[in-house]
Amino acid sequence: MQLKIFMSYYILQNELNSYLLVIHAHVKTLNSPYYYKHKKIQLL
Repeated sequence: MQLKIFMSYYILQNELNSYLLVIHAHVKTLNSPYYYKHKKIQLL
């Protein structure tokens, strides 16, 4: 059970890093579908 929690946390950290990279890449193109896809994933 603890391993599962740890893996979930690790995956969440990777998602957060990806999210920040996407924001950085799309600062001037906030209407990008790619940006919103990642934003939606992060907010789930």
